[in-house]
Amino acid sequence: MKKCSVIVPLYKGKEYIEACIAGIVAQTYTDWELILMDDGSPDDTYDFVANVISRYPNCDMQLFRRENRGVAETRNECITLASGEYIAFMDQDDILAPDYLERLMGATKDGELDIVLCGYKRQRDDGKVLLNVTLVNDTWSKYRVTAPWARVYKKSFLQKNNLKYLTTPCGEDIYLTLRAYALTNRIAVVEDYAGYIWRYNASSVSNTKQRSVMIADAACETFEKIMASLPKTHFCKAEDEEYFFIRSCIFYLLFSSHSENSSQVEYAYNRYFSFLETYFPNYIKNKQISLFRPRSESFSVRCAVWGFITLKKIGLAKPFAKLWSKLAK
Repeated sequence: MKKCSVIVPLYKGKEYIEACIAGIVAQTYTDWELILMDDGSPDDTYDFVANVISRYPNCDMQLFRRENRGVAETRNECITLASGEYIAFMDQDDILAPDYLERLMGATKDGELDIVLCGYKRQRDDGKVLLNVTLVNDTWSKYRVTAPWARVYKKSFLQKNNLKYLTTPCGEDIYLTLRAYALTNRIAVVEDYAGYIWRYNASSVSNTKQRSVMIADAACETFEKIMASLPKTHFCKAEDEEYFFIRSCIFYLLFSSHSENSSQVEYAYNRYFSFLETYFPNYIKNKQISLFRPRSESFSVRCAVWGFITLKKIGLAKPFAKLWSKLAK
């Protein structure tokens, strides 16, 4: 049995962390350690969590505290502290299905694989599931989950390739994820399984920080750093990689344009499509832009990407984006 280090960065969030820890303790897979790092919380989070873990004296848990440097550097430091052969990342307000580690660690082929992924559920505090994402074994499926969680990484793979999260206002997780995908084909998915519970917390960073269309600069700078860091020869299919960036640019544009004025939307639109035209000059011909592909993508996302690119071809994408920002208020 291989040991798995579960890493949870902390920043305030006392409302959720107790359930997060309890979910780890309840895992059917028993060879794990929990590393908690308080990233300079301005309240009594550290003392609160210390009290919570004191209730589990027989569990392998370590609590650290540091000055505030952000979630990316916190995760990077925790990687160096991990003693397990594999690493699983969590956000402090999320929970795990009881068999989560057992299913993912069981799929590592006793240490042969570098990455194992699964699906996730987007869930409200009242238990209502807002989104259920499951994966299938094809080349695109892994791009449906590019967050740090819903996966385990082989620690030696991360260290050998100096894979770290990027300190950036946007996309610190996809920087590491896409580089990791490019560097190995020893990746597996646990099909038809959504064991990571991504809880909907309206005040969390993931629900707030991208609400300004001016995040376009930060997102595109991250995308450019990813492109610069990718090896010339790698394991990703070119059309999948290209489609991921097409999809991401459209998502960021539409997600962040709520209530923005026309000039801001136009700036963001130009920024995203300038990136695509620079790095993927033939992106508009990508074969994955279809109502029927990628097979493992949700139909709603396929429709959104296909529809937006169709509007782009006839010169109506920018007006649509401006109209969308007004309708989305």
